[in-house]
Amino acid sequence: MTPADVAMAELMVFSATNSRKMGYVRRTCTDRGMPFVHIGESTGALPAMLNSVAEFYEEDVQTALGASMALIEPIILIVMAIFVGGVLISLYLPIFTLGVH
Repeated sequence: MTPADVAMAELMVFSATNSRKMGYVRRTCTDRGMPFVHIGESTGALPAMLNSVAEFYEEDVQTALGASMALIEPIILIVMAIFVGGVLISLYLPIFTLGVH
């Protein structure tokens, strides 16, 4: 290898470790995802590891979404029941008051 090749390799390593994308990955991944990124960087299989981290986070989001939907659905049902009850009362109340007078 020539000195120019070594310099180019060092430049590539420096830019890969300090690029904006890798900085974004490091800021985005939490403590649970960073070991995957480090393993992917050291083995050279970073895209595969990032896909693995993405699947992990996708499952995590789906679990959290399912739990939050389980809490929100009864609240939506109660709000809809109150709305429908209010509409029914507003429709039938004038009919009942006509029968009294």
